[in-house]
Amino acid sequence: MLAEVASATLKNDPSIRTQLRKRRRSRMNNRTNMRQTRSSGSAAKRGGNSSLPSAKTSKPQRRSTQPEQLSLDQIRMLSDKLLLNMFAEMTADEIRRNYTYSCYLLPDKCLQKYTSFGNENRARMQMKTHLLGHIAELLSEANAGGRSSQKGKFTAEPVTARKRRLAVEQESVRSSKRRGGGGMRKAQVTVATSNSKTTGSGTSKLAAKVKSQVAKKS
Repeated sequence: MLAEVASATLKNDPSIRTQLRKRRRSRMNNRTNMRQTRSSGSAAKRGGNSSLPSAKTSKPQRRSTQPEQLSLDQIRMLSDKLLLNMFAEMTADEIRRNYTYSCYLLPDKCLQKYTSFGNENRARMQMKTHLLGHIAELLSEANAGGRSSQKGKFTAEPVTARKRRLAVEQESVRSSKRRGGGGMRKAQVTVATSNSKTTGSGTSKLAAKVKSQVAKKS
C-alpha cells in the first residue's frame, strides 16, 4: 500500500520528481569532482617525484680493518679460519689441479709449503697443523725460564699487510729510479754540450792559425 501511494504521489506531484533529479545530478557531480581531484593529485605526485633527482644510495666504502701487526697473544686467540687467512697464502693451478698453501707466520725463518691434488682440503689441514705448531713453539719459548714478557715483543705481519708494504716499497724504488734516470740524462746532455763547445773553439783556433800562415807567405 505504501509503495502504491508513493508512486501515485510522484506521478501526481511533478515538483517531487524534479527535486529527486536534482539530487541525483548533484551526487553524480560530486563523484565526478572527487575522481578528478584524486587523479590530479596522483599526477602531481608522479610529476614531483620525476622532477626530483634520483638519490643514489652510496654504499659506504669498507676500509681494511686488518691490523698491520699482531702480537703473540692476539695470534693465539684467532680461529683456525682467520689463522689461515692471515698467515698463509693459497695458490691454485687449475690446469694441473694443484693447490698450495705457503706459510707466512715467520717469513724470515720458515718457507714451508703444502700441496694437494684435486682440492685444497689436504693442504689446508696440513698448513693449519703447521701454523698451530709454530704458535705452540713460540708460546713455549716465551714462557721458558720465566720470560713471559717475550709475548709482547713478538709480532707477525699478516699476508695482506705484507703485500701492501711490499707494493709501497716497490713503487718508491721505481719512482727513485725514474728520478735518478732523469738526472743522468741531464748530466749526459751537459757533457755533450761542453764537448761540442770545446770542439768548436779548437776548430776556430786552427782556422785562425792557417789564415795567419797564409798571410805571412804571401
